[in-house]
Amino acid sequence: MARFQYFDGSTRLDTAEAAALQALRADASALSLTDFDAAVDTSGLLEEGECLADYLRADDTTTFYVVEGPRGRLYGVRTMGFDFLFTRGGRAPVLCDGLEEAALVGELARDPMAWLLLPVNAPDATSRVGLERLVASSGEYRRITGAHGGERYQLLINGEPVCGAQIVDSVISTLYTRSDYRRQGLARRLIGRVLLDHPGLRHSDDRTKDGERFVANTPLRRAGEAREGLAPAP
Repeated sequence: MARFQYFDGSTRLDTAEAAALQALRADASALSLTDFDAAVDTSGLLEEGECLADYLRADDTTTFYVVEGPRGRLYGVRTMGFDFLFTRGGRAPVLCDGLEEAALVGELARDPMAWLLLPVNAPDATSRVGLERLVASSGEYRRITGAHGGERYQLLINGEPVCGAQIVDSVISTLYTRSDYRRQGLARRLIGRVLLDHPGLRHSDDRTKDGERFVANTPLRRAGEAREGLAPAP
């Protein structure tokens, strides 16, 4: 199997890409030097006659990792505060998935609250909540934390976020469902998932008319109190 080729250091990335790499690295799988060396071709990184162990000797905190990016796998080595990346064919890595964001252009034009459905570290998200980190992900849900506090939750259908919630201090700050997926109970389903992490979840006192209807139809389970109407999603 062809080994991954050296692309470049993280200094070549733009701000959004660097933020995305940081978020991806938080969920990376650590590798030994032997496994890393077997997976990548280091000739583009090293001088002639130099070996990887020599190159990294100056930093005993060096780590090797592999991550699954939006469009495929990439390998990295972090040393002296920098990342050096290896990709298939040495091509520029895709760290920010623009497909999800492009699909939401029309939705964002209709309602700015659609930012809740944006991918991790999309510019319109980081401008609101700071650098984000994907802390949990499954085929159906995502949980994303922001550096400025609060969390985003997303419910996915066929891999696409269709419902999103912003939670701040265990309060439902904002809730949004994509226009073509409304009236299907998806917001209730998403809040059921949020309750697993926030058993003391509360509705915001600042509500729109749609928010008032949602509150009336969605009683929340307080910690230690059985409430009819909404059970956390499995």
